[in-house]
Amino acid sequence: MIHCFAGCDPSDVLTAIGLDWKDIYPDRWDCAAKRPNEAARKWAQRTLAALDPLDIERGILKLAAAARRAGRPESIEDRARVEVAVLRLRAAKGGN
Repeated sequence: MIHCFAGCDPSDVLTAIGLDWKDIYPDRWDCAAKRPNEAARKWAQRTLAALDPLDIERGILKLAAAARRAGRPESIEDRARVEVAVLRLRAAKGGN
């Protein structure tokens, strides 16, 4: 990023123009401390905006099927959530 065609050290180039490495590369921890949840919030907004709500329901069914194939016991809560997923997918499809 910093190059002197005369062969100067990059630190010398920065000093000559009144800058330091921290001006070029801010400390990531410092940035995180100033805005700890900004990156996570932006990622969530982009991800959720692109996510089809029915994909969540399909994912629930895939997880439940994998658990059943693996022989893991299904809790009452799991069974209820699978039923909700099935109902939502049927309603979206226009079925009963």
